[in-house]
Amino acid sequence: MKRNAVFNIFENKMDRAWIVVVSSMALLFMTLGFVYSFGELYGPIMEDFNTTKSFVASVGAVQQSLTYFIAPIGSIMLEHMGHRRTVILGLILGLTGLLASSFVSYMHLMYVTFGLFGTGAAMIVNACINIVGMHFSNGNSSRAFAVVSVGIPSGTFALNILEAYIYHVYGWRKSLFIIAGIYLVISAISLISFTPPSSGAWGKEQSKNSIKPEHSKPDLLKYLRIFCHLKFILFELGIVLLGFSISFHYIDFVSVIDKMIHENSSGTVAVSVLSFSDLLALIALACLGNRLPKIRRYILPLVLLILNIPATILFSFEQNVYAVYAAASLSGVARGILLAAPFSLVLEIFGAEHGSECLTHTIMAIGIGSLTGPIALSLISERFTYRFEFITCAISSGVGALLFFMESCLTMNKPVKNEPARFTNKPSSYGAINEERNADHY
Repeated sequence: MKRNAVFNIFENKMDRAWIVVVSSMALLFMTLGFVYSFGELYGPIMEDFNTTKSFVASVGAVQQSLTYFIAPIGSIMLEHMGHRRTVILGLILGLTGLLASSFVSYMHLMYVTFGLFGTGAAMIVNACINIVGMHFSNGNSSRAFAVVSVGIPSGTFALNILEAYIYHVYGWRKSLFIIAGIYLVISAISLISFTPPSSGAWGKEQSKNSIKPEHSKPDLLKYLRIFCHLKFILFELGIVLLGFSISFHYIDFVSVIDKMIHENSSGTVAVSVLSFSDLLALIALACLGNRLPKIRRYILPLVLLILNIPATILFSFEQNVYAVYAAASLSGVARGILLAAPFSLVLEIFGAEHGSECLTHTIMAIGIGSLTGPIALSLISERFTYRFEFITCAISSGVGALLFFMESCLTMNKPVKNEPARFTNKPSSYGAINEERNADHY
């Protein structure tokens, strides 16, 4: 009796959905933390293979872009396999890519090994974003996605410091074994509570008031039908340019800052400052939650114009170390908001019942920007100077802000079809549909 009483107290006081949020945050901590700390591998790989700057940047770009670009494949696997099995498969691919990279003798094979990690990361990221959307499809999604996104800058911050040390002590090849071991332990612990609303007792209370779908067969054409809306196309194009404008943070940022300041450790410190500012912005975004809906609706273009563009321009003209760190802090705040806010906004604008396709294409749009950004910026810096990299990113931010304002004008004063449940006081079918699809897998 005492044991049951303890569990009843726990169930009444703890919202189980937030445990899933913490599990997703831990998975993103290691997965995207490694992807975004590729800059620490930049120098060792160039030295080991004696290759060019753009060639190494293309390897990082392939890994980073695959993490987002093949999101539709990850969504299809979610439809057929469920969330936990998809994450397990992604973890196997990621660990295989890490371990295989440590044995690579030819630079071209790194496209395969790091691409394998990016493929596994795509499945994990997609599962994390979608499962949070399922649990919070009826409200409070802004706070939930902000908390999940905390894992990205904290992972980048921690792994940048860890990798800078172990690469120097053990070399980058042996260090990948250490990172793989940490990755396996954290992911295994996170998978214990990584469950959709319908798993066990987790979704019983939520599914009581949910709309039951007429059929549970996956509708894969929905990922194409969503593009019939002009405002969705404008929104996703803005996300592409957003991803392009902040892509320099991850691939070439460390080496560029080192050259600007002429200090070997300045690039690592700048990335750490950027990641810490990113973390603070996400904590503030989580505290703000779904308050100030009118301001939140325009948060993407405002952040691009007020924070991201000035910080990027400051990078291109200032060579003082403190000015660079100040620019990194501003850019980190912008990055935290820009990578977390789109997921809750896309649910609010286009409806939670379109959650799966909207979240999937938003992830893919970030990947497109992440693919084109590092390669284009590396070619620009080789032909011109690093200043043109930052100027190009600033222009990309300006055009992206314009597209977001255009999308807002199309939505203004027009009722949104299938509006989210928290604005209409109607239950959302997004969680219910995905609950039944995943029920048999657990």
